Amino acid sequence: MSGVRIPHFPLERKSLANFARLFLFNTSPFIFYTYILYSSSKDKFYIGSSENPPERLKKHNNKNKGFTNQTHDWKIVFTQGFDTRAEAMAFEKKIKNWKSRSMIQKLIDSLGSECPDML
Repeated sequence: MSGVRIPHFPLERKSLANFARLFLFNTSPFIFYTYILYSSSKDKFYIGSSENPPERLKKHNNKNKGFTNQTHDWKIVFTQGFDTRAEAMAFEKKIKNWKSRSMIQKLIDSLGSECPDML
């Protein structure tokens, strides 16, 4: 016996996978994230999705092609975890379709971040 105890109450398969990731491997229960970055020098937001937002932030702040290359002071201000890449990308697209700074700010203010250690 490995010494790992699985609860005796019935769990959905998805919940059991989250339980295993969180407690057996000491990682987040989510695999994919939608994140929002903020640059104070540009006073702009950037919305993206990734398996590892802190690592992705490093790429955004280094010499990267594209919108985030304009400045190198990006910070993670919001993360939302999802079980699948498709869910994370769908939420990213939903936020981008808002085309509204005030809606993005309301999202950040109301929900905060599921992963404050990523900030």
